[in-house]
Amino acid sequence: MYGGYRFESLFTTKYDPNPNSLNDENTKSLEDEVVDNNKEYSSVYSTYLGDFKLLMAGEVDCIQ
Repeated sequence: MYGGYRFESLFTTKYDPNPNSLNDENTKSLEDEVVDNNKEYSSVYSTYLGDFKLLMAGEVDCIQ
C-alpha cells in the first residue's frame, strides 16, 4: 500500500503500471517526475444522526 507523495506519483502517471511490479525501473523513474502535491480537493458534509449534528470533512490529494 502506498500513501502520500508516492501514491500521487503512481496515481498521476502517464502509463498504467503493473500492480505486481511496482518496484520495476519504470516505476522507480517516477521519483524524478515533479508532482504538485499542494493541490487538493476538499469536501465538507453535514448531516444528522438523531438529535446530533455531524460535520465531516474529507480531502482528496490528487485527481487525474
